[in-house]
Amino acid sequence: MMKQSGVVTLMTTGLLLVVGLIVTMGAYRAALYEIKRAQNEVESRKAYWQAEGGVECGVAQFIPTLTMPESVTTCDAGIEIVPSFTLDESTQEIILSAKAGSHVVSRRFIPSSSNLQSGALQSSGSFVAKSAVNITTPDPGSKLEDGKWDCTAVRFGGRFTANASITNSGVVHGNLPYQDFEHNNKDCVEKTIVNGSCSSDSQPQCLLSDFKKDSELNIFKDFFGVEPQYHDSVRDSGDFHVIDSAGEQLGAKNCGAAIIEQLEADARKLWVEGSCVISSTELAAIKSALNPPGLEKKAITLVVHDGLFALQGAATLDGVVFHFNYDFSPSEEAWKTLDLADSAVAHFPDDYGLAAYYQGGSFSITGGVFFDYRDSSHVSLFRDSLSFHYNRDVIRQAQTTTSLFTWKKGAWRDF
Repeated sequence: MMKQSGVVTLMTTGLLLVVGLIVTMGAYRAALYEIKRAQNEVESRKAYWQAEGGVECGVAQFIPTLTMPESVTTCDAGIEIVPSFTLDESTQEIILSAKAGSHVVSRRFIPSSSNLQSGALQSSGSFVAKSAVNITTPDPGSKLEDGKWDCTAVRFGGRFTANASITNSGVVHGNLPYQDFEHNNKDCVEKTIVNGSCSSDSQPQCLLSDFKKDSELNIFKDFFGVEPQYHDSVRDSGDFHVIDSAGEQLGAKNCGAAIIEQLEADARKLWVEGSCVISSTELAAIKSALNPPGLEKKAITLVVHDGLFALQGAATLDGVVFHFNYDFSPSEEAWKTLDLADSAVAHFPDDYGLAAYYQGGSFSITGGVFFDYRDSSHVSLFRDSLSFHYNRDVIRQAQTTTSLFTWKKGAWRDF
């Protein structure tokens, strides 16, 4: 019996050891699995953030021009993460992707779109005119229920003052505002016609609904579809020839000659950096360059950025004139450097210190004129008659730029 008792004890002990070993091995396998899974999660998150970094690297290469870069730079020499750009043909959206390990991160950019407000003449600042203001064709805007048009002649953010007369001729007579305009012999619902002085501040009743005060204007964004702080992306889009009038080699007084040179070289979209003065002789030469004998008439898109802008003499032009001051404020001292202070003081003694634009002759343009200033008190001065003929086709041609894109809302966790 003693021998049998020892065998039972030995078998029980062995069984317990086997069970303990099985439990230990099971626990070890579970622990090893958890360790491996945790390690994989770490590596996975590491790869994900590396891919995110690759996208950010791609954004840095995209933002300067808001166009697909011709060549893409490797973001990390050790990991070799290279962002890729592809175009979604169905939506025309740019897809920016980066891959690290098994993770692919993608973001989208959408084509910029214009949201230009109605109006042949627009300014986020103020207008002061010493002579007649003639809107020979306003922006017809939308058609109302009675068939008439909700016309806009002028849109302004500050004040509008005219000391001679204002005439909105409407859309029934004169040239069509755009090629496919539905001419139904219906005119503007209201047309401002004033013989004598008129001020939006002291006599607001003299201006009807075709003169719209709009303190929320963001003309640069509305026109180009890009926030003003990204204006360099428009300038460098490839559509504009840049003239640096702020440089020592040119200067504001030679701006007109530089514009003529570019027009004669068949450049039609010009961006002037700094102040620009165009004389009466130069205006005539610009008109001739845009209307070569026996050839098709062409339109100009002229953007003057961060400086004073002055036109002297009479001219009739087709195109768009855009004056945009983002980091520039006018001053009396600035006008003195252009030798125009005496003329401005003589005709506008109360306004020239805040003047960003000065027109010293009769001026007529087919297309549109836009002034985007940082302060609504900054003013455009018109010494002689001002005539505008709105043409949407010319404006849309001027708005066309090379593949400008903005971020797609929702693709960047910005819900």
